Amino acid sequence: MNSALIDTVSALLAQAASDIVLPRFRSLRAEDVSEKSPGEIVTVVDRAVEAMLIPQLTALRAGSRVVGEEGVSDNPALLGGLEYGEVWVVDPIDGTNNFVHGREDFGIMVALLRDGVSQIAWIQFPLTGSIAIAERGSGAYFDGQRLQLAPRAEGREDLLRGIVKTGYMPEPMRGTVDARAERHVQQRVAGTQSACGDYLSYALGDPDFALYWRMLPWDHAPGTLLLTEAGGHVARHDGSAYRASDNGKGLLVARSKEVWDEAQKRLLSSGGS
Repeated sequence: MNSALIDTVSALLAQAASDIVLPRFRSLRAEDVSEKSPGEIVTVVDRAVEAMLIPQLTALRAGSRVVGEEGVSDNPALLGGLEYGEVWVVDPIDGTNNFVHGREDFGIMVALLRDGVSQIAWIQFPLTGSIAIAERGSGAYFDGQRLQLAPRAEGREDLLRGIVKTGYMPEPMRGTVDARAERHVQQRVAGTQSACGDYLSYALGDPDFALYWRMLPWDHAPGTLLLTEAGGHVARHDGSAYRASDNGKGLLVARSKEVWDEAQKRLLSSGGS
């Protein structure tokens, strides 16, 4: 693994957590929270973490740039060109709603892309200090322990537990997928309201799969690398390869290619019912 770079970024995220995030947890004032778009909130902490990381990260890789969730909110043009060169994708507070309401499931997520493909990912959990790290071709780790997904237990071939997120899907697709999930998914899991918590749970082996429509890079670039390096499978709804630079819709992630195929057949295939 690229130990020097990984350790440096890990230390930066720990510093952001201790200096910026933790002092404001459960101490936000009303004026510290605002709505950046309908249903989407941002805090002064999101903005401060991103502002701290931008110069620190770009200094680590000559010619690199940062594409952060809050920067894109202010200037959508920043999303252009993710498929070229080295780009740091940053979610300064993933799970902002949880953070604002004093719930503990939130984190800081960073991925380093090269020509649109995630190379290294960090998911830092400020309250515990835990960190998940993945590097393409070198594995996935949580607090230094290797993550490796095991096959599903015998006898579970017909059972799937999964997160099915249809809130942003257009109709009639949304209705169709919801109806199929009711019939063909053994348990529809609610999720944690944060990509950081959800992707860590996938890499640890539960639930079996998750279906998404929106593919914002800061939500998925770090977690998909963590999952695939742990042995999972990630692809677009039609089976085509996922790249963090994709600007389309539709992502399906699973603990294995076998489970991915089964979930895709049950929820998305034209021959399903």
